[in-house]
Amino acid sequence: MFNMKGGMGVALMGLIMTAICFLLFPIVMDGTESILGWTGTGSTTVGNFTGLENVASIAPMIIFVFVVFGSIGVTAYGGIRTAQSGKMGMAMLLALIMIAIAFVVYPIVMDGTATLLTTIAASAYTYTGLSAIAGIAPLLVFVSMLFGGIGVGAYAGYKKVKG
Repeated sequence: MFNMKGGMGVALMGLIMTAICFLLFPIVMDGTESILGWTGTGSTTVGNFTGLENVASIAPMIIFVFVVFGSIGVTAYGGIRTAQSGKMGMAMLLALIMIAIAFVVYPIVMDGTATLLTTIAASAYTYTGLSAIAGIAPLLVFVSMLFGGIGVGAYAGYKKVKG
């Protein structure tokens, strides 16, 4: 029914990417904790490697921003591409699917964010900028999913009426 090469497939992949990000992000945090807490032979620690501790402490924030906001961008791109393709019925359907999936995926976003914020608070390490970004991520994800779906539907409706 859906051509996964077209805009609709791209938009749905963006929504799936958002959910996967929040499900898998604890792995990123555990890996970073392992790097920052590493102790080698003798008294060698991660601090003995030039710049590694600084980069490792900022890596989760960079990954989080890239994956979450990248998936939001993929969703928006797919929606616009579907609407511009002239397949207005598909664009309207995509808008409804995006809104419905937003409400299905959103509890995953909330749980993932809560877990992330709890992990940051309990950590013995400092993660530069991650808690600030994580604190606003649920709002940005929700607004982009909800209004992205509404925007795609409105654009498709406008194009259909306009001709």
